[in-house]
Amino acid sequence: MELVTNNDRNNDLAPQERRQLLFEYIYKAGSAKISELASRFNVSEMTIRRDIEILEKKNLIMRTHGGVLYREGTIYDLGLAGKTVHLNEKMAIARAALPLIEPGDLIAFDASTTGAELARLLNNNIEDLTIVTNSLTVANVVAPYNNITLILVGGNLRPKALSTVGPLAADIVDHFNFTKMFFSCNAVDPVEGLTDTNVAEAEMKKIMLQRAGQRILLADSSKIGKRALVRFWPMEEVDVFVTDAQTPDEAVQVFQDLGVQVIKAGS
Repeated sequence: MELVTNNDRNNDLAPQERRQLLFEYIYKAGSAKISELASRFNVSEMTIRRDIEILEKKNLIMRTHGGVLYREGTIYDLGLAGKTVHLNEKMAIARAALPLIEPGDLIAFDASTTGAELARLLNNNIEDLTIVTNSLTVANVVAPYNNITLILVGGNLRPKALSTVGPLAADIVDHFNFTKMFFSCNAVDPVEGLTDTNVAEAEMKKIMLQRAGQRILLADSSKIGKRALVRFWPMEEVDVFVTDAQTPDEAVQVFQDLGVQVIKAGS
């Protein structure tokens, strides 16, 4: 297994990017020694120890004598490989979210597979919609729809998710005032909030959310109580949480106590 191959580049990585690659490596390997990680990322053992301390505080890994272990229950980025995971639940969530869209809405869509399922339902159903997205998948879905004006955000292409990220993408998004944003994430927790596996993707979601009048989370029950690498939004600042019928009533009550409206698909 060879996650990192260019030591010169690794030495120039920003700390957040290095920690993301570090977590991905530990996830895939299951465990690793401090000396091994320092050599692989071409940094000092002291730097690796600081990175590990930060990841441990996020409950992503566990330190051992001279090394680290992956902590079960954390989320790793599946990218496009996760497209069909819990597909039935995602389709049900999309159907439940559809009534929240109104004629004339200016909507932000992130690069989530559940959002793409919602986008598939918009063909001629609702008039005069404008969709702004950094997702090539969402853009490809709605491009033929006559009732939708599509604005595809430019930026650095992230092939793993078919999305655009980076400073250019963020600058474009920052020009809009969205009536609504439909988005997802890798993990949902009432205390930790919403977390994602990718730093750049999380930053795009955060900027979109800051520009949205109503924030609508689309996430299936498998993501509840989990945690991922990057925290990007507090749960209590979500307006509506659309989830699937398998979400326990106790969990629904916890989110409602935070002031979040919860919609269970099929209920």
